[in-house]
Amino acid sequence: MPKQDQLTLAELFVEIHDNLGHGISPADADKTKYVKYLNHIQKVLSRRHGWRSLERNDSTFILDEDVYSYTLPTAICTLIDAALIDDTVTHLASCDADWTSGTAAATHDSSFKRFGAASLKLAMSAANPSGVMAYSTITSTDLSGYTDAMLGFWIYSTIAVAAGALSIVVSEAAAGAKTGVLGTNYVTCTTTRAVTPYRWQYFKVVDKAFTNLNATISLSVFAESNYSTSAVHTIYIDGVGLYARTYGGQHWPLAILDDESFTRLCPNPLYYSTSRPTAIAQVGGIDGEQTLEFFRIPDASYPVWLKYYAWPSPFTASLTTAVSDIEDIDDVLIAGATWVAFCKERAWESAGQWEGIFRRLLSEAASCDRKRDGWHPVRQPHPMGSSQFGVDLEVPANTQTGDRSTTSGFFYT
Repeated sequence: MPKQDQLTLAELFVEIHDNLGHGISPADADKTKYVKYLNHIQKVLSRRHGWRSLERNDSTFILDEDVYSYTLPTAICTLIDAALIDDTVTHLASCDADWTSGTAAATHDSSFKRFGAASLKLAMSAANPSGVMAYSTITSTDLSGYTDAMLGFWIYSTIAVAAGALSIVVSEAAAGAKTGVLGTNYVTCTTTRAVTPYRWQYFKVVDKAFTNLNATISLSVFAESNYSTSAVHTIYIDGVGLYARTYGGQHWPLAILDDESFTRLCPNPLYYSTSRPTAIAQVGGIDGEQTLEFFRIPDASYPVWLKYYAWPSPFTASLTTAVSDIEDIDDVLIAGATWVAFCKERAWESAGQWEGIFRRLLSEAASCDRKRDGWHPVRQPHPMGSSQFGVDLEVPANTQTGDRSTTSGFFYT
C-alpha cells in the first residue's frame, strides 16, 4: 500500500531516466538496471544508518535453556535495543492466515505487514461497514489469568477512522460475536484515539480484565456504531497480542556488543557460564549468514524484547506502484541511482556532480530523520562502516578523477 506523497517505482524510473538525459520513457532493460541500483542503495543506507520508518519491535523471540546462538531473524538489519522480559505474552491469533470475511473482504498480504509473515487485509466497499468485519477462530484458550492486561495491535488505514470506531473483540462465542454479557462472555478492546491514514500505528488498550473468559474461541475486528464512511478504503491489522502485567517483575536490559567486541570478550562458548544472559551480539557477515548470540548461556527460557531497524522491502520491476519503506528519501534514491548509472556509463564528470548531490541530500535527510520525535541513536551498533554522514557507501572516493583502479562491490558487472 503506497504511503502518502511518496513516489512510486514508476515515477522513480522517470526521474532517473530524465536525469541521465535519456528522456522520460525508460525501456524495460533500463528499468531492470534502475531497480538493481535502487535496491542496492536502499540496502546500503539501511545497514549503515537507522531510519525511523524502519524501526520495529518484536516480543515473540524466546530463548531456550542452554541455547546461546540463534539464526538472525530475516527482518533484522541492525539491533537498537534488547531486554529480557518477564511479561506473559499471548499472541491471540496470527494475522498470517485463517481469518474469515465478515462485512469486509478479508485476505492476507505478505508484501505489506508489520509482524510475522503477513497482515490481515480488510477491503471495504463504499457502504459503511458494521459489526464483525472479519474474525478468526482459535483453539479454546483460558484467559482468566489476565486480570489486568493490555491488548495491542498494529493498524494501517487508507482513510481516517474516528476514535472508538474500531474494536478487537475477544469472545467465547463463535465468529468473534458480542454474544452474552460484556466482561463475562466477551471483552471489547476499542481504539482510544483516531487512526491517522497512511501510517502504521500501534494501538494498546490497557486495564482490560479477562477474568471470566476461560474458553475463548474467537476474536474479531469489529466496526462500532460510529464507524461512518462512504468511501472505498482498506485497513490492515497485524500483531494482535495480549500482555499480562507483572507488577514487581523485572525487565533486564541486554548490553549490545558489536561482532568484534563480542568475539574478543567471548571467544569460546565452551567457557561460557550458565546464568541469565547479560549481553547480545549480531554476529556474522552483513550479506552472509548472521546469528544472534547471547552471553551467558541461558539457565532458563526467557522471552526477549528486540528493537531493531528492519531491511526495506526490495523493489521489483513489475510492481511499479511500490514505494520505498524508507520514508521521505525519494530524492536521495533518485540521486544515488543517477550517480551509479553515470558511473556505469563511465561518465565521470557527471558522476562526480551527482555524487555531490547525493551526499548533500543524504546529509539533509539524515538530519531531518534525527529531529523527528522518538528518534534515538543506536546504543552500540553492529560495526557497519563509517563516513562523513555515518554511511560507508562502498564506492571509491575518487569519483571526480574517474580512477577505477579500486574495485568496489557497489558497482555491478
